[in-house]
Amino acid sequence: MSGFFDFLRRKISEEELDDRGFDSEDYLKQHPEELIPVRQKKLDMHNPMQRGDYVDNCVTRLEESKGELERLEEEYARVTGLLTDMEEIESLPAEDKTELCSYALKIENLQVDRMKYREKKDRLPDDQFEAMERIAEEATEGIAKLKSAEEYQEKIRKDLRRLDGERSAYQYRRKELIRDMANYKGMAVICLIALALCFFMLLILQLVFKLDTQIGYLLTAAAAALVTAFLFIRYMDAKKELRKVENTINRLIGLQNTVKIRYVNNKNLIDYLCLKYKVKNGTQFEKTYKKYLEEKEERQQFKDMEDDLSRYKGLLVQMLRRYRVKTPEIWIHQAQAIFDNREMVEIRHRLILQRQELRKQMDYNKATLEMTRSELDNLLVSYPQYADEIREKYH
Repeated sequence: MSGFFDFLRRKISEEELDDRGFDSEDYLKQHPEELIPVRQKKLDMHNPMQRGDYVDNCVTRLEESKGELERLEEEYARVTGLLTDMEEIESLPAEDKTELCSYALKIENLQVDRMKYREKKDRLPDDQFEAMERIAEEATEGIAKLKSAEEYQEKIRKDLRRLDGERSAYQYRRKELIRDMANYKGMAVICLIALALCFFMLLILQLVFKLDTQIGYLLTAAAAALVTAFLFIRYMDAKKELRKVENTINRLIGLQNTVKIRYVNNKNLIDYLCLKYKVKNGTQFEKTYKKYLEEKEERQQFKDMEDDLSRYKGLLVQMLRRYRVKTPEIWIHQAQAIFDNREMVEIRHRLILQRQELRKQMDYNKATLEMTRSELDNLLVSYPQYADEIREKYH
């Protein structure tokens, strides 16, 4: 509490300082280092050029000091007005102060919520949000259509892989059957050669050695007949199976061609839908649409928040104007000080420091003005012969 009362004492002493009159001699005694004497050494006042430059320099300092003093006085009045407004606010009746604090608290909370919304990083870019807004009515149907097409595309892809696997298996079986048929032919030729050799051997035995080879002929012919029949049956079975395999391969090729057409048409549909809705796939489309719905609600809440903020700002300014507050609009940007006494004390302290600094600058410029005017008045007295020339520039 002692620190707070010290602050109040500083405030009172500063206000008393602001109300005091200004004495340039007293200021110069207290701040001798801040003002350099303006009188130039070894100045020949009878020299027209030196005299003119000196007077012009004094007049320039006068004008600069006057302009700066006007600016400082305007800023000083503004700061003083803010301090006066603070006193008006603090002296409000309890019931009105409660109402004013409720408006200020609403404004502060809404501004915090608005800042949080603006700092959110994962929001949709405006162009993407607007693009999604244009297709919002058909987005649900578009997502369903695109995801359905993608699921169908996956089924087609699986069918193609299955058909391709079956076709490869039948093509491998076709090669095996062709190889078996070739082997059967080769074996038949070998059998015929062997049969011919056997008959030739039996003939030699019969003619040269006078042996009875009748049974040999019968056995050889029977063996040849059995082997030939076996090879023929196997060959015909292989040929029959080959015909079935080739028919199956042709059927699979036909199915593959049909499925490929479906694949291409469905792929074109997917590409068109992705191009139409500006997405990469159905999953991204669904995710973006959900994000759009969330952000749409957030944007509506933000709009409502902006409307509420504007309304409470208007109520705050309107109420402050009723109580002779000169700058009510500024309290929109420091609403916390209305309901938080610590913030109000901090702002007051800052304003008092600003006013002290302004007063210091004003004193400096007033001292400069009085010194420069005194210098010019001394010139008029010391050099009356140049009085008209000096007055023409001075006044």
